[in-house]
Amino acid sequence: MDILVEHDKDMRFTARCGKYTIVTGQVQDDDEQNNGMWPGQLFIAALGACIAGYVARFCQRHDIPYEGMSVELDYDSDDSPSRVVVVHVRLNFPGPVPEKYQQAVLRVAKQCYITQSIEHRMEVNVSLADDTE
Repeated sequence: MDILVEHDKDMRFTARCGKYTIVTGQVQDDDEQNNGMWPGQLFIAALGACIAGYVARFCQRHDIPYEGMSVELDYDSDDSPSRVVVVHVRLNFPGPVPEKYQQAVLRVAKQCYITQSIEHRMEVNVSLADDTE
């Protein structure tokens, strides 16, 4: 098992991977208690972090300043079925990216692990745990 997600209380869950922990949740009814990032937001944040890592590695190799870089993500969703329809990503650098690298930076951003998983239609297989295990 690579990742374990366990119920804490109400709509709060804790995801564990090795020594790392992330809390997710949803606001329930009028409850203003913040249980953590909603899983859909976490999904988009993971995409942004993945893109940031790929772009930073490219910048390191080509001596492009990236310290202080940020990745802004906005998304459009639909309800039938409930899903993200499009993600808009904006890369913000601390200074101008040299023109000769601009298109390469954009290509590298689209090569991140999560983007490729989405674009190549990853499969999600769900099963019930066997009680005899």
